[in-house]
Formats: sequence, C-alpha cells, structure tokens
Amino acid sequence: TKEDQTMDVLRYIGLPDTQKARVQAYFTYVTQFNHPGNLVPPPCCCPGFLYRKHLEKIPLFSNLEPAFLVSVAQRMRI
Repeated sequence: TKEDQTMDVLRYIGLPDTQKARVQAYFTYVTQFNHPGNLVPPPCCCPGFLYRKHLEKIPLFSNLEPAFLVSVAQRMRI
C-alpha cells in the first residue's frame, strides 16, 4: 500500500520518529474519515444501459445496433 511504501522510504532516509509519527497520523486520518468503505462508484457503462431503451424510441436511433446505442448513451451529457 501507499502507506507501507511511504513509511519504508521515511525509515530509509532516517526521518526522526516525531516526523514519522505525523505521517502515520495522516494515513490514520485518511483511512478513518475519507475512506469510501464499501461504497463503489457505479461502472461507467450504467448510463449506457439505462438510456439505451429511451434512445431506441427516437426515430433517428430506432434501427441501430444496441452496442452503438450504449456507446452513444455513455457519451451523453445531461
């Protein structure tokens, strides 16, 4: 992890223990308060599948392949 790598570098360069403790406290803070936990952002393909059916209803897109409609929907900005 980044924390382990950072702490290894700090040990290697001989940083005083007080400074290493501050860096360790930072990593502790980040994991306690900023860690997303089990919240995983939805994959980028979700909008494609959500809006594909709506695109199929538009005459311009009615006869196009589903894969193309998914790619169009992914690039849409609302």
